[in-house]
Amino acid sequence: MAITINGSGITSSEIADGTITTDDISSSDVKSLKSGRKNLIINGAMQLAQRGTSITVAGSSIYTLDRWSMRCDATTVTATQETDTPTGFATSLKLTNGTGSSGSGSDSCYIRQHLEGYNTNHLEIGTANAKTVTLSFWVKSSITGTYIVSFIDSGSDNGYPASYTISSADTWEKKTITLTLSDYGSWAGSSTTARNLTVHFDFGSGSDRDLTSLNAWNDGTTNAFSHSSQTDWVGTTGATLYLTGVQLELGSVATDFEHRSYGEELALCQRYYQKMQSSMGGQGFGAGFAYSSTALFTQVFFPTVMRAAPSKTYSSLSDFRILYGTGTKTATDSETQVGTYGGRLGWTTSGLTAGDGIFFDATNTTAYIAFDAEL
Repeated sequence: MAITINGSGITSSEIADGTITTDDISSSDVKSLKSGRKNLIINGAMQLAQRGTSITVAGSSIYTLDRWSMRCDATTVTATQETDTPTGFATSLKLTNGTGSSGSGSDSCYIRQHLEGYNTNHLEIGTANAKTVTLSFWVKSSITGTYIVSFIDSGSDNGYPASYTISSADTWEKKTITLTLSDYGSWAGSSTTARNLTVHFDFGSGSDRDLTSLNAWNDGTTNAFSHSSQTDWVGTTGATLYLTGVQLELGSVATDFEHRSYGEELALCQRYYQKMQSSMGGQGFGAGFAYSSTALFTQVFFPTVMRAAPSKTYSSLSDFRILYGTGTKTATDSETQVGTYGGRLGWTTSGLTAGDGIFFDATNTTAYIAFDAEL
């Protein structure tokens, strides 16, 4: 028996007599049927904030909520995690502009997410078989007008600026953009662990960042990702913009947002960044041994395999202590030997005996050690 899907839905009589066809498939029918892991954006519902729920962005690229990198040269923007959302979501990313200053020249103001080669190979970007994709998202801004979201390669010389309109101030609106990815053989990207595609939301970059053709691929324009039609959000003091429900999927239809569990989303984020955060004094950060009277090593094992060997940052060494047989000591940082699964951390102190077992722990709840393998 054939199953028919049409704009008016499947009727019991059609199922009974087998007259259902696939001639007229409505977008609502597709939304109800398309399933499986589909969203290429990580943390699109803005659930994860390992670095903190309030980040100040000024003059250089910095990560805000997990996987979302932001830069704003002309002014200072505060990025926060909020509970102001459209129906069906719990969290959003809010951007609050400081003193407004319009971008000029090579200034940039944007938030973006870089997508790894391993996660995008099936899109066949840069080939004659490049796929059609659909980006959907919810946005709310105090400034109405035309905005730009771009799709760019890792060399920033192959870009597609797409426009969308925010019609009503301070009102959640859902936007959808469909495009066929670049078939240019000049596409700069990666098929493995490096950056292959960037999804870029612009807020008023300088004219040197403008691509020429709107809603089309521009090849060979270096370090450009905006368009002259972009509204000057960055030029307005106190302007706000909220974003959530960001989904990039294969195909020409925007289906319902894929809500993954918090644990799944956290593991996806931890491939790029993970933070060991103390929740109490005395929380352990690793065990190890004294290599000599002054040198010691502790081990670290990552709960998720990281994209590449990460760099390490930490709160302050005064937040940690070394416990050994007869007391406690403080330490200085000496080396980091870690790969994608984990490794060893080296510390320096004094007064140990080679072979002593030691325990590295926190003295307060502000202590953290973070590992960064972002694209």
